[in-house]
Amino acid sequence: MLVIIFSLLLSQKSLASEPTIGQRCFSMLPLHDVGERCVPQQVRVQMQNCATNENIGEPMVVTARYECKGADRKLKYWYKDSMLISDLEPGLHGYGISNSYSIYYGTVAQNKRLEKLRTPSSIVSLPAPVPEEENTLDGWRLPSSDAANAGKPAVMPSPVPPPVSPPAPSPTPVATPVVIPAATPVVTPVVAPVATPVPMTTTVAPVAAPAPQAEPAKKESCEVCDALKGVKVSGSIDGYIAYNFNSPPVNSNPSNYGSSPASQNTYLLPNAYHDQFSIALARLSFEHVASEENSVGFRIDLGFGPLADFYAGSDNNLQAHSDDATRYFLQAYLSYRPTSWLLFNGGKMQSLFGSENIDPVYNMNYSLSLGYIYVIPHWGTGLNAVVDLGDGWSITGEIINGVDEFYDNNVNKTYLGQLRKVISDAVDLRLNLEAGYEGAGGIDDRSTYEFVGIFKFSDSLKVITDWSLALDNMNDGGDIQADSFIFSFDWGLTQKFHLLPRYEIFNDSGVSFGTNLPQVINSAVLGVEYRPNPHLRFQLEYRYDSSTQLPYIEADGTQLGTQGVATLSAMASF
Repeated sequence: MLVIIFSLLLSQKSLASEPTIGQRCFSMLPLHDVGERCVPQQVRVQMQNCATNENIGEPMVVTARYECKGADRKLKYWYKDSMLISDLEPGLHGYGISNSYSIYYGTVAQNKRLEKLRTPSSIVSLPAPVPEEENTLDGWRLPSSDAANAGKPAVMPSPVPPPVSPPAPSPTPVATPVVIPAATPVVTPVVAPVATPVPMTTTVAPVAAPAPQAEPAKKESCEVCDALKGVKVSGSIDGYIAYNFNSPPVNSNPSNYGSSPASQNTYLLPNAYHDQFSIALARLSFEHVASEENSVGFRIDLGFGPLADFYAGSDNNLQAHSDDATRYFLQAYLSYRPTSWLLFNGGKMQSLFGSENIDPVYNMNYSLSLGYIYVIPHWGTGLNAVVDLGDGWSITGEIINGVDEFYDNNVNKTYLGQLRKVISDAVDLRLNLEAGYEGAGGIDDRSTYEFVGIFKFSDSLKVITDWSLALDNMNDGGDIQADSFIFSFDWGLTQKFHLLPRYEIFNDSGVSFGTNLPQVINSAVLGVEYRPNPHLRFQLEYRYDSSTQLPYIEADGTQLGTQGVATLSAMASF
């Protein structure tokens, strides 16, 4: 009878930490695109006041568990007595956060006090979280200065073990009093929940004997896994067919060239060629993110195709210069993170500028803006330092050989900087600056200014504004400039169908790195896109450009002031 009573008390205790909806408010922002792979994700967690939405303390950069089995996908992170959970939904670049909440694990008495603050319907019963292993994958942005939390992102605190166990095999203790003496019941209930699957007659020797032999092999295997699990492999490829309603001349001999043939669709990238199937870019990337746990990292992006050719420097882009040894590296740099708030990078790196990327899979519209092509820097070779100032603020300083130059062609260096403010996942503001002397003689003074604002008004509406200005002093006593203003947005009609309009006004007064023709171009783009999953996109786009000059051409050589191009593209990534 004592055993039965004790077992009932034990089963009541096992229910003492039933999970309920928690009272912790927070924002969780993934630091990298969240894809299909079920690997831990680095996220920035900011605790907030539930009444005022004000931030509490410094943000934490931690490793969250990624649950991606079935249709529901979630990011989970254990914080003190609660599990912080963010639901995911498909977005432009993988999965984005749609809803965040916390699950509280406390005693029965504590839960009852919490229930008074909520309606009964809000209480849910969930299994307790499974302890996670630490993982430092994908940590580009700056880990938290809160070492206590950042150091143990996936460790379960001690109060939790009882809730995981089922209220225990209650039939087992019922039979026990018949066999076991009265002095034994104190021991039996303690052992039963832990060792229930193992028969009482099992000897220790058979279980323990193979363990010493298997342990070394297991440990060696884990060391290999630890060396490889921090390297993220990704890639993309895109292709298109475009039709220019001006019917420009056909490339007379496209097979005899050292680089990609001249563009038929004037000022258009990546859809540069008329009425033919083409692949613009194939990319393969390897990345190991520098973190506090592993301070050294790297990233290598290999690129192939006409778009990579333009990026490196070709007949279509005389302003960029690479040789055969370096042209296939879109990026190749090392990273070092000495502390949670400081990161150094060195090598060939993509520019701080731009709301667009050389890889189409990262952009809203398939065709690149004129501002991206002709106003801002694309890449540089040098060093930069990224400082996390806290509360979403960061500042970056960079020194490179020259804009779009792998090897320095003069004795001067070019300097870039960025001030950035990120507010949760809803607002991203960037101010970019560049200054330096370009050209073989080092006498051309070039400076570039840009402001980028990215606003997520809802899960179905995202807006981007981008203003850029480049000044070119040709050392003749006067400045000439090129500037661009872009307004674009992504409107999700449904989860899979999106409307992608963009408008740009571009002014080139004759800069050396522009269109080589003083003109003003108004460009209007309308895209309709189908996204069957986060890694595959099909986009139908129509673009109409109108210039104050006559830069466009028909098949018979007639020069025109307008150009209309329809493009069907497909973009895939992994």
